Amino acid sequence: MNSRTELQITQMIGYAGSARSHYIKAIDAAADPEEFEKLIQNGDSCFDQAHRIHFNLLQENPDGIAEGMLLMIHAEDQMSAAETFRILARKFRDIQQN
Repeated sequence: MNSRTELQITQMIGYAGSARSHYIKAIDAAADPEEFEKLIQNGDSCFDQAHRIHFNLLQENPDGIAEGMLLMIHAEDQMSAAETFRILARKFRDIQQN
């Protein structure tokens, strides 16, 4: 794996992990609509960055990334976890508002 690809995958992991953290904090802040929205927006921003990197990596390597597959799988797992927490955070907010 070249160093550029490794850096991109590491960045993707970091952004996805940050998104997940923001979404978890949003769940804790569900009773405060303003704080909740701020945390969701921060999480979405991080998630979008991770998604952009993921998309670019797949475009650059249309046949898949043979080298560094474990890192890529970890990055995708982080994104999946972040997306799950985003959904849960919004559900908690909806419950809190009703």
